[in-house]
Amino acid sequence: MIDETLLNKFKEKLMQSNRPLFLFDDDPDGLCSFLLLYRMLGRGNGWPVKTSYVPFGMVDKINNYQADLVVILDKPGLEDGVLEGIQTEVIWLDHHQPVNPKNTLYLNPRNGDDKDNSCTSYWCYRIAKRDLWIAAVGIYSDWQTLSEEMYSEFKENFGSLLSKNEVETALFSSEDMSKLCRIFSFNLKGSNSDVLSSIKILSRVENPFHILNGETSQAKLLLKRYEKNNAEYQNLLNSVEVTEDKLLLFNYTESDNSFTADLSNELLVKYPEKVILISRQKGDSYKCSLRSAKVPIVDKLQKALAGTNGEGGGHSYACGAVIPVEQFPTFLENFRKELSLN
Repeated sequence: MIDETLLNKFKEKLMQSNRPLFLFDDDPDGLCSFLLLYRMLGRGNGWPVKTSYVPFGMVDKINNYQADLVVILDKPGLEDGVLEGIQTEVIWLDHHQPVNPKNTLYLNPRNGDDKDNSCTSYWCYRIAKRDLWIAAVGIYSDWQTLSEEMYSEFKENFGSLLSKNEVETALFSSEDMSKLCRIFSFNLKGSNSDVLSSIKILSRVENPFHILNGETSQAKLLLKRYEKNNAEYQNLLNSVEVTEDKLLLFNYTESDNSFTADLSNELLVKYPEKVILISRQKGDSYKCSLRSAKVPIVDKLQKALAGTNGEGGGHSYACGAVIPVEQFPTFLENFRKELSLN
């Protein structure tokens, strides 16, 4: 739990800024966190960060923007030297494994209770107190549910979108809500210019039905980009082969877009008895998403990475990793041993 005093302090710094720069994770939770704060504030700029950690190579670009406040959202860490290199105040809101940054207002619910990993969208909604439908997209997409109070308000205003306050229903069984969540996710894929254009549109949409019904030319553009990426995604999903192996492994290289998280989430719902490992080769590395419904896997992942140059982490049942291609067989053998599958 994050103390209300800290949330108010975070909001106060935001409201006092004239040119904030938001750095957020390039998944729906990160995107929705940015949208909630930006729409509340009505100024600033937002950049999705595709790497696991905010890279040191972004420091010059950040400083060149000449922000009076840098806001980091839903990122588990920064590369060495980033905080020291940024020439303005930094505030940081996250829900991954806590860190202890110096001279930075850092908010993380796990600082008070390690079991409380309430996602960043939830806390940004607590700060913004508006745009519940955007918060819902971020919360469900991060495999969490709305609080009882939030769901009651959601049903009152957007009841046709979702019949049950359940993650699987929201993401895969509810026609409108499932599509809305995927629209947000799939508009984060593609060229940098397309992604930034989609984010700009989302920052101005009045309600979810404008998007779902394609009521404006900009909403139609979001739907067009979603449909293009969804076709690519469905082709990949249909090419997954499922065997008796308890580890469902799927590697792909042909896509320009990363669908590893989307694939691992959907396959986990379809095959909850399996541990899911989806990897996409990019350059000399495999970028992986791992999921499990029954077996905590983040510690097993960390142990399996020993002896390789790979790195990874995340939540107990949902995590990611980047592993050099030539070391992937070693990692895979280690991971199977940790899962007792050999």
